[in-house]
Amino acid sequence: MTTQPDPERDAAILEIARRETPFETLTPTRSGADFREVAVWTIEQALTAAYEAGREAGRKAERKRRTPTRCQCPACGREIRITPVT
Repeated sequence: MTTQPDPERDAAILEIARRETPFETLTPTRSGADFREVAVWTIEQALTAAYEAGREAGRKAERKRRTPTRCQCPACGREIRITPVT
């Protein structure tokens, strides 16, 4: 599977791999070092962490999409720019 480079996504994936699996890097070496015996529960933990990271990213995107950036003043009719406080 080949995907377009995405530095933010790739950094998150590498961080999950380092935290949840015995892999220090995900760069192929074209050697036996690319193959490791990994427990099923380790893979489950890594997949769960990736799933939760995706859910959180989706929540953030949805909140951002739902937050209005402009509205009309009901008193005078002028357009008001809304800046969220974070």
